[in-house]
Amino acid sequence: MRNLTTIHRPTTVEEAVNLLRNGASGTAILAGGTGLVGEASPAVEAVVDLAGLDLAYVRAEADGLRLGAMTTLHDLTRNSALQGWAGGQLARAAHAATSSSLLRRQATICGSLISASAPELAALLIALGTQVTIYRPGASQAPLEALYQDGLTETPFLLTEVYVPRHKGLGVASQAVRRTPGDAPIVAVTAALALEDGRVRYIGLGAGGAVIAAPDAPKARTSGWPTRLAQTEHGLLGQRLTNQLVAAAVAQAPGEMPAITDYLASAEYRTAMVGTLLRRALGEAWRAALDTRS
Repeated sequence: MRNLTTIHRPTTVEEAVNLLRNGASGTAILAGGTGLVGEASPAVEAVVDLAGLDLAYVRAEADGLRLGAMTTLHDLTRNSALQGWAGGQLARAAHAATSSSLLRRQATICGSLISASAPELAALLIALGTQVTIYRPGASQAPLEALYQDGLTETPFLLTEVYVPRHKGLGVASQAVRRTPGDAPIVAVTAALALEDGRVRYIGLGAGGAVIAAPDAPKARTSGWPTRLAQTEHGLLGQRLTNQLVAAAVAQAPGEMPAITDYLASAEYRTAMVGTLLRRALGEAWRAALDTRS
């Protein structure tokens, strides 16, 4: 950020949103700073520092979990209220977001989700039915996956809270494939399901991976952006799970996640791995859901 000239330090969310909306095109949000400082874009001339907005918190409630947008990945891995959440998957996914303990202490959940730099965490939260609170400039709630569908760069906004609903009897499983243990996953898939009277009462399927933008349109989301496999979920909801039904879901799911060929993997490989990882994740989540009833 060699051209940085101004640091705004708002004390309210409304003030922060107004600074973003009324600022020049070179105004950016400063949360943990890992992405902003690492990218060192010469286009950034001013930042809106969110440190004074009291958005770093973890609140476990009877019906769900509320996470302030400035909560760090380190807090997600260490907070005692999260150790058993979703079978420990939430803390594990936050830890897997980076191999650096220093970056985990700086990176925030809002920055990680908006940049899609933590695909396993995003896929897990999508599968759990997570809602986010967004100011544009007024507050509204939306499913996490809507951020990626609607486009994150077109209109200035501020993400302030992540809400994860509690599902009784939930079985959760995540699967990922990566080049090395320290790399971002090429493809990551999470399955979350709950059963009632032998039928699927809740089903959430999230997928993501290393984000690749189209060379001729850097802002285009062409591969890897977190998504909910909604059509595949629809085919499972209310059904009695069978191996044949799981096989049908595995065949359908790859069509819901766009893929391209790049230096990491071919589009064909990415597409095939969505199905492979979903089969594994569904099997594990199914067994976990049955275990919660025993």
